[in-house]
Amino acid sequence: MGSDCDDTRATVHPGAPEICGNGIDDNCNGQVDENCGTCQNATNLTTTSITATSATPNRVASVNPVQWQVEYKTAKQGSKWMDVMLSGTLRSTTITGLKANQTYHWHIRAKCGNSWTEYSNVVIFSTQAVNLATTSYNASTATDQVAKEKAGLLVQVLPNPSFSYFTLVFQSSSNTPIALRVMDAVGETMEARSGVASNSTQLVGYSYRPGVYFVQVLQDGKMVMVKL
Repeated sequence: MGSDCDDTRATVHPGAPEICGNGIDDNCNGQVDENCGTCQNATNLTTTSITATSATPNRVASVNPVQWQVEYKTAKQGSKWMDVMLSGTLRSTTITGLKANQTYHWHIRAKCGNSWTEYSNVVIFSTQAVNLATTSYNASTATDQVAKEKAGLLVQVLPNPSFSYFTLVFQSSSNTPIALRVMDAVGETMEARSGVASNSTQLVGYSYRPGVYFVQVLQDGKMVMVKL
């Protein structure tokens, strides 16, 4: 419609980034893959914004491939690569749900047309540790569980115990977003969330099997843990 050359593709319109190797006039200027040169893998790989549970891999590329594939894993022997598929226009990616005080590896490759480049060399980073000394909770009483962190973070779980799901209520004197992770009794992560508002509610537990779980709440480099 108008100057839009393909109404069937939401990513094709005037001003859109030209995706190299896809054979499409992405920006509707009458040319395909203009100024693309040779599609190559990313360079200048760095890792920034590292916290106890997240990190941001960054890269530099002179052209936009069709797609990026980022893989990451812990440095522990036998750990498996986790895949993250991304648009070729992106130059950074925030990975969440990481484990604190762990060394991680990541690498990347680019899809050019219908083929992939080789993976880059591995980039290594380590997540931050957390302060476990501030954790307190009462696991012995009936309906409610409240954990109060010394810096002014209140975490309330309703109801506890529960037969379906839990409501997490956060109240904090800080505006820093909260990261949370729910683990089972052996430490396996059930779900992880980042960027949670410091004064908000969250629902968890819809698909959990009966058992004991722990909610780990991180804010400003400190942690509160509540038993479900």
